[in-house]
Amino acid sequence: DVFLYDKYAIFIMDTQGLFDNETTLMENSKIFALSTLLSSIQVINLNGNIREDELQYFQFAMEFAKMAQNNDDEHQKSFQKLVFLIRDWQNEEDFPFGKVGGQEYLQKVLQIDSKKQPEMNSVRNFIKNSYESVSCHLLPHPGKCVAGKKFFNGQWSQIDEDFRHELF
Repeated sequence: DVFLYDKYAIFIMDTQGLFDNETTLMENSKIFALSTLLSSIQVINLNGNIREDELQYFQFAMEFAKMAQNNDDEHQKSFQKLVFLIRDWQNEEDFPFGKVGGQEYLQKVLQIDSKKQPEMNSVRNFIKNSYESVSCHLLPHPGKCVAGKKFFNGQWSQIDEDFRHELF
C-alpha cells in the first residue's frame, strides 16, 4: 500500500513469510533485496531473538540489493535505516522492553569478538557498514486474547497492557 503524507509517499510492503519453509533462499533474497532498495526504513520483524542464521540470510539478501544499487563508493553506506523489531521478547530481566533495551541487546548481538568465527564477525561488519543507522526494539507478547484467538478483531482492550505501552 502507498500512503501520501505531506510531501512523502509512504510505501508499506509486507513480506510476511520470508525465510520460511515454503520458498527458496533465492526467492526470499530477491524479495528482501527489492524491499531494501525501495525502503528508507527496513523493519525486520523477528520472533523471540536475533539468530545467527537470520543474520547470514540478511547479509546474503543485502548483497543482492547492493549489486542492484551499483554503488561504487565503498565508504558510503548503501542503505538508510534498519530496525530489528523483536516480538514476544521474553528476557526482560536481561534487556528491558523498548528501544533502550533493544539497543543494548543489539549491541551484544552485533558485537565483534575475536573468539567468534571470522564469518560471524564478517556478517556483523557487513550489517553495520551497510546502513546509516541500525536499531532494535523489543516488544512483549501481545497476550493470549490476541495470539490465541483465531478471530481477534483488533479490540484495544484485549491487548495486554505491557504491549500497548510499548507500542507508544
